[in-house]
Amino acid sequence: MFSLIGEPELRTDEMKRFFFGAYQDLDDISGFLKSVGLVEFRKQTSMGLKDIRKAYFITQDGIQRIERGLANVPSAHWYFERCLLIKSYFADASGTQLKNRQYAIEEHRETPLGDYIQDIEGMVRTEYFALFNTQL
Repeated sequence: MFSLIGEPELRTDEMKRFFFGAYQDLDDISGFLKSVGLVEFRKQTSMGLKDIRKAYFITQDGIQRIERGLANVPSAHWYFERCLLIKSYFADASGTQLKNRQYAIEEHRETPLGDYIQDIEGMVRTEYFALFNTQL
């Protein structure tokens, strides 16, 4: 289903404010993607067995499904284009820089740790238009 501006109707999940920025537990989705053979991941753990770094890899089957989706599913192409846009805007930013950008936004900064962050989609669209003179 597409909205009037050609964007797929999105299901969004609220994100919690955490020490290092907005946070969403990815274990459920990562586990699902691994269970159906679309991704592999490796993790590095501390001496206390806490995950300190994960690296994700798309499998050959995952690549083929993405390519088929881009060829056959219009909304998949929209998501791909959005990923390229995000990469062009944030590709050189470190995790700390991204966290600092989040906390420059009042809704992020003022949310108590562990609480869900208020939706800022309207503000993002307005600022993007002001910066790039095109709708997001």
